Amino acid sequence: MNVDFEYIQVQCENLSNNIGVFRDALQALLNIAQYDLLMSMAKGRQIGESIVREIRGGCGKTKTIFEEEIHDLVCKGLLPNEIASHLHLVRIMGNKQHANSSKVLITPQDIITVANSLLRVLSWYYCEYDRGPRYESIFHQSKTFEVKAIRFVPFYSGLLNDERVSQQYGLKFIRQNNLKLFYFPDGFAVALLEEKSSFADPVDFLWARRQSHIGLLKRDSELTNVLHSLRSISDINSNPFIHSVPEELCYVMSVHHIDSVQSHLNERTVMLLTEPSGLGISDDPNENVTLSQCEEMKRDLQNCLAEISTVECINAGDARYFVSWSNVVVRTFSNDESDLDKLISFEISLQKIWYKLYLYCKSLDGLIELVDQVDIKQIKKEVLRTKIEFSALCDVNATGAGHLNLLREKLIETSKVQRLFDTFCQKSVLLNELERIF
Repeated sequence: MNVDFEYIQVQCENLSNNIGVFRDALQALLNIAQYDLLMSMAKGRQIGESIVREIRGGCGKTKTIFEEEIHDLVCKGLLPNEIASHLHLVRIMGNKQHANSSKVLITPQDIITVANSLLRVLSWYYCEYDRGPRYESIFHQSKTFEVKAIRFVPFYSGLLNDERVSQQYGLKFIRQNNLKLFYFPDGFAVALLEEKSSFADPVDFLWARRQSHIGLLKRDSELTNVLHSLRSISDINSNPFIHSVPEELCYVMSVHHIDSVQSHLNERTVMLLTEPSGLGISDDPNENVTLSQCEEMKRDLQNCLAEISTVECINAGDARYFVSWSNVVVRTFSNDESDLDKLISFEISLQKIWYKLYLYCKSLDGLIELVDQVDIKQIKKEVLRTKIEFSALCDVNATGAGHLNLLREKLIETSKVQRLFDTFCQKSVLLNELERIF
């Protein structure tokens, strides 16, 4: 079974106790599907018949044929045609004639379709139907959702020699206060910070994300102070490309992890968490966003939950990944977080090369003014090493899982690092001209 099937399982598990009978029946349908798809379809039909009896209640005479029951409710104005179409789908897929047909192969996707139709009918009856209970939702309602944020901040530290060096993700790192610093032989490093928080809605989440990102980049932040202290014990002149060391941190990239228990977050809401521009709450300090504006957004949040075309949604293993230019949200459907660890490892390398290319492009812009102070041949060697490093980052792992290769491709694409690399290559061609002239 695939991740869509697991997602339906999570939704059924999270159905409210108010409809416990149907929750148990749907879970039974999915359990049966593990070993007998046809029997699972028949179970779906039984559930549909039970829902119709619940809708009908004491209104009218009982029909002996499921199709006639649905038609009768439509004629009496008790069942909208749109909802009736879901029940007809369940009826057709679950009838004995269909089950015995050799012309149609039942697949797990058909089970998912039937389960989704049953959930839609239940949602209509319990939440929208004038004569129904009018619940707010058929799912357990949680006031908050918990998110684990993993923040990546790349910078240049110079070559670092430290006795506290350890290994993780195949990379060298040291622990400094409440963060990890992964560093590389060319003097670049990536700070990694993790934190868990709970939020009431997407507005709260994006506001907290903005405050955290801006706070990390401040000149007097703890992370900036750590950077300066590292440089005091590092060889910052070890890289021939770096002739002007940036005093400030440049940007923060975050990956956010949400576990499957919090299935009350629908897909559109998760996409809104992924793309801050959907609500206009970015982490750009030059953009004026106030708390009063955020409170106004909360009052009109439903109108903001539109589809966001800039978010890529990837089903990969036991997780669903939502990827945008500025953010990644991971929603896992099992307790296995090994793929999440691989994502973190890849993001460390991706953010490192992104910042390296960005800084090298700026250095090339000012190189002509410093040509008599630098070693062009050493710089050209570093250009070649950087090209090799970028190529290795983009290589497809022939023995790796296909979904991880797809995820890596999307992360590279949405980061726009390829565009930055192309600019770097164009500018580095000028080194030949400088070497010829000087």
